[in-house]
Amino acid sequence: MTLLGKNMNNELRPCAGENCFEVLEVPIIAIFGRSLDFKVLCNDCEQKLTEEQDRKAQQLREDRARNAFDSACPPLYRESDLKRLHGDLSAIATNWQFGPTGVFMEGKPGTGKTRAGWHILKRMAHQGKSIYGLTSTQFAKFAADQWHSNNEEQGHACEAMERCRRTSILLLDDLGKQKMTERGETELYDVLEHRTTNLKPTIITTNATSIQLGAMLSEDRRQPILRRIKDFSTIIKI
Repeated sequence: MTLLGKNMNNELRPCAGENCFEVLEVPIIAIFGRSLDFKVLCNDCEQKLTEEQDRKAQQLREDRARNAFDSACPPLYRESDLKRLHGDLSAIATNWQFGPTGVFMEGKPGTGKTRAGWHILKRMAHQGKSIYGLTSTQFAKFAADQWHSNNEEQGHACEAMERCRRTSILLLDDLGKQKMTERGETELYDVLEHRTTNLKPTIITTNATSIQLGAMLSEDRRQPILRRIKDFSTIIKI
């Protein structure tokens, strides 16, 4: 039944949008004979609300990514001018896409390898990937501290090594700077083996050549470690 063009099962309600004067005809919703009071939006106001919710959600994602990156990255490397890096480093830092193939950057100190590596992690954090970065000396310390007599130090080291395995993308900076102990070699092989078999990329920087790195490793683990680096990395030599 209608009255003056209005369906008797509907009612008129003002749009709840800010500064909107639209009046909408909506169905009457009643429970136990009582009409429910609810807010309605016109199409324009509903679109504005959706866009605002999307903007806030995007801002929240960006804030979380920035916080994740800042908590992982040393302050010195949080902002870098890629134009000041070697061309190949700038290109890989800008264009590398997430996949099972990581990056191995070899070159002299001061060329920007570390900055390029952290820039890759920054981009990946903003794509929602988990990130973790540490120097090779930190890696060696954590490898040894898993058997530390102090429970807190031991727990911190075990957590760090587990993060090296499970994070979406790992940065291992200055490989070769650490003392290559048997324990450190074992953990390095284990981490690389875990990550390559699970198609997780690793970003590695080093000042040493592959020959120099090989000389630092024991005969038993030299080829297995170097092969995993070579087969699962884009090699950049500066």
